[in-house]
Amino acid sequence: MGTKHTPTPWRVTDGTNIKDDCRPISEHGVLIAGAHGYNGSGFFPSDEEAAANATFIVRACNAHEELVKALRVIKTQSIGDDWTAEQAMAFVKQHAADALAAVEAP
Repeated sequence: MGTKHTPTPWRVTDGTNIKDDCRPISEHGVLIAGAHGYNGSGFFPSDEEAAANATFIVRACNAHEELVKALRVIKTQSIGDDWTAEQAMAFVKQHAADALAAVEAP
């Protein structure tokens, strides 16, 4: 599959920098990316939007493994002879709720 991404968890520092806490290269973490803005440029997002983008990127990346895990659990289940359609739907809804909780966590 190629090169793997930097391990999570990631965090936002200085408003728009994205770093990890996984490797002891620096006490401040390893810089992964920056979501920089420039107010009034018309080309870059505003500083506030750049900070929101950095937060969104970190939240999505940190939740990725839990989302994939929840989807794999749902995928491997089937209605079968011992499940009613209502039970299967309740199962899917519960795992979807768990996945959403992972995404919406701060």
